[in-house]
Amino acid sequence: MNLRLYETRRGLMFEKSSQYSDNGQNMAIAERDKQIEQQAKEIDRLKSSFNNLLEDRKKAQQIMEYQAQKITELTKLQVQITDDWTEADMAPHRERLAEKYLRGSGIEIGALHKPTKVSSSTQVKYVDYKTKEQNLVQYPELKNENIVETDVVDEAFVLSKVEPESQDFLIANHVLEHSPNPIGTLNRWLSKVRPNGCLLLSVPIADRCFDKGRPITSLEHMLEDYKLFSESLVDDIIKVTCDHLREFLEISGLNIRKQAGLPPATPEEEKEFLERIMLNFTKELPSNAKSEQIIEAHVKWVNLKYDVHYQTFSPTSFLNFCKYFTEEKKCVVEEIVKSGGGEAIAVLKKTLK
Repeated sequence: MNLRLYETRRGLMFEKSSQYSDNGQNMAIAERDKQIEQQAKEIDRLKSSFNNLLEDRKKAQQIMEYQAQKITELTKLQVQITDDWTEADMAPHRERLAEKYLRGSGIEIGALHKPTKVSSSTQVKYVDYKTKEQNLVQYPELKNENIVETDVVDEAFVLSKVEPESQDFLIANHVLEHSPNPIGTLNRWLSKVRPNGCLLLSVPIADRCFDKGRPITSLEHMLEDYKLFSESLVDDIIKVTCDHLREFLEISGLNIRKQAGLPPATPEEEKEFLERIMLNFTKELPSNAKSEQIIEAHVKWVNLKYDVHYQTFSPTSFLNFCKYFTEEKKCVVEEIVKSGGGEAIAVLKKTLK
């Protein structure tokens, strides 16, 4: 073999080797392109699945909203109560309703020695405008009772220390009748619970407690009070407060004294008591006082001194009061019952945003 032939063969061998190398690279590129194509198809499939899921969720949300609307409409038709009392109305219902409707964590206002019994998985914090020690001073007759420790010292009608939509539920037994502005108070309470959260509220029925003989507070009167507080009409609020106190002293106060075996207060004693409370109350109020300042003055100079019932309820008037908020689309009345022979209890569920 001569030198030229050897070099030619080397060239051929080199050329074949290069061809083999190019073929390998092409195969690798083709394999990579195939993988990329498969990955692109998988991404398209995942995108399609995700879009279908979003569409399904949208449809499910629409169905849920439709069902919630229908439930609300049916509930409005079904929730009824009468002012007549039967043997069944003597049974207590607080514990049953709490077990049925209350979940998660929430607050109870003014529990004193009768906190609402809830399930073991439910957490409750107790709110009061007085500490346990202050409650024992104001209610010495409860010294042998187990008054709850106050977790949050706050005014029930303001709840400035409770964040909006921070609670799963709010319990207020025999609190609403102490509010000079019950519509404003219920608005405030509703603002503290999350959507789908519940209020469990009870009020004493006037004809079955020491308010017997007083006229039932009409919804129109409560709406007028709400307007006065919303517009901070201090002079008008002072007049209405005086009227409420006078009625409470003359009728409820007389019944309380009779039950305690005490003689009626004289007109002079009632007048002096009323003037003293109103003097302290009005001193606290500048002419430009805002709604919360007016409420705080009520608590400090009236409620802390004398547990007045500003409002009176019958079972039907309480239902009408609650239904006012369903018309405003803020909540739905889930259930309302007469309980324990002397109170009405309502469960209000806050509607979705």
